Amino acid sequence: PPVDGGAGAAGAPAGADTGAPPNKVLFVENLPSLATEPMLRAVFANLPGFQEVRLPPGQPGIAFAEYSAPGDARAAMDALQGFKVTPTHALKISYAKA
Repeated sequence: PPVDGGAGAAGAPAGADTGAPPNKVLFVENLPSLATEPMLRAVFANLPGFQEVRLPPGQPGIAFAEYSAPGDARAAMDALQGFKVTPTHALKISYAKA
């Protein structure tokens, strides 16, 4: 079987790929409207390479999490995909578009 280096590998979470190439910034969706940067930092900072999390002003429900390298971002995406920040809000994570 062909080896693709892991990108798009079988077993990747459904909906985890928006078509953006792997990079060090993750696009996070399905956040509760009351999500705060400290709350998200507590979730994402536990993983290696974490740099920062940003909530775009006036756009509730989304955030960007930045890691030091694309491999760290991929590991965070794999670890936190579907993580429930509330009983009704499971994270949907993909690579941010450049």
